[in-house]
Amino acid sequence: MPRRQSSCGPPWLAHVPTNYEIFMTTTPSDNAAHADTSAIPRQMIIFGPPGTGKSYKIHGRQNGAYADGSYAAALNIDSSEQIVNAVFHPEYTYGDFMGRLLPASAEDGKVRYAYRSGHFLIALAEAYRRWPDGGNVLLVIDELNRGNAAAIFGSVFNLLDRDDDGWSSYPISLSVMEYEAFLQQLLPGAEKFDIAGAQVRMPNHKFVEIGSQLESIKDKIVEADGAKERLTFKVQLPPNLYFLATINTSDESIYYMDSAFKRRWDWEYMTEDGAILEIATPPQLEWKDFRTKVNQFIKKKGTAIRRLDDKLLGPRFIKGTDRDANKTMLGRDLAKVMFHLWDSVFARDKTPLEAELKNEKLHTFGDFANKAGDFVAAMQKP
Repeated sequence: MPRRQSSCGPPWLAHVPTNYEIFMTTTPSDNAAHADTSAIPRQMIIFGPPGTGKSYKIHGRQNGAYADGSYAAALNIDSSEQIVNAVFHPEYTYGDFMGRLLPASAEDGKVRYAYRSGHFLIALAEAYRRWPDGGNVLLVIDELNRGNAAAIFGSVFNLLDRDDDGWSSYPISLSVMEYEAFLQQLLPGAEKFDIAGAQVRMPNHKFVEIGSQLESIKDKIVEADGAKERLTFKVQLPPNLYFLATINTSDESIYYMDSAFKRRWDWEYMTEDGAILEIATPPQLEWKDFRTKVNQFIKKKGTAIRRLDDKLLGPRFIKGTDRDANKTMLGRDLAKVMFHLWDSVFARDKTPLEAELKNEKLHTFGDFANKAGDFVAAMQKP
């Protein structure tokens, strides 16, 4: 779709089409290049002791290429531009993640301010740009729990809910500066906005012309079905954008991650030997029944826990359930439930977990994870 020319207004308007909500008319089934990676979670946390090779498992390099067995290799990533690396820490903010205005000295000695895109916005634009050609993009977040994840993600948190096809279930609105930076990252030097059927629209499909009358797009009011609506700049995560993060389970000076944030991720545990622990589930372990049993266990054994309601498992605590919360559980689903019990429900007292495993002492999460089969069996007892 050719862009409309603007005779005046902010210079970035040259990149903006006639309307402003990005969506794709293509679907994952239209692009076979994405099919082979469907088994890899689009949002996953690898956790375990420090120094075990979690980052190497994600995007380690060997002999100039991404190592066999790494997730980067499995995602068919062959360019450093397809990986954006971020490291969370106590001073890392939403501005570092999304973008922010930064000062710079000009040749005339004056200070100018320019918007600098953050790690997320760079990865998002790169994913949109590569989607038509089947290229995946990986946003790597090391030390996820050493930053205030809730504050860092901000409204991006809403994008982490994804449909089965990989698109975000709900869009978010970017600010004018964020959207300008997004378009500049997406279309550097482009003369038109045309990406495999990508279009842009505004609410209620009411299109407006960008012309000389538009001086400040953020203040522009348009009529839509008799009601005035402010123009919005909406985006969603595309299916080819993957978030892989690491956490050290031994860290004590870390930020708390609430259950609402943690449930939007899949989890894999890396042992002290540097291997991903394969947690095997019994055949046909059904989430609907298992969730009921685990919640009964939590309520029975957690009577002394404050805010017990927050510790219970909702129907969509694990990903990929249908409308009735049915799903045959995967190993990573069971790992997620067990880590929730270990790290959130019984964080201070492991006695209830040990009692279910015939009073066997549990010193590490690895000890608990290795007893996954016994734990499932205990939960299934009448």
